[in-house]
Amino acid sequence: MPELNAGRPGMYRCPVCSYRDLVELEQSAERHSIECGNCGTPLDLAPRDVHSLQLSVQIAEIRLPSP
Repeated sequence: MPELNAGRPGMYRCPVCSYRDLVELEQSAERHSIECGNCGTPLDLAPRDVHSLQLSVQIAEIRLPSP
């Protein structure tokens, strides 16, 4: 039986450099922010569904500090 707080594995592909990697997401989080392991692009990841290892990927919105 899986633990309640166990992470959920998933695979993403960076839309900038096409790098693929496995990550472990928190079960309770709908979205997870990481940096691409190859090019450093900030990414937002989300599970596609409960049975898929593939993750939906978007380039994260970068907020610039206000002057």
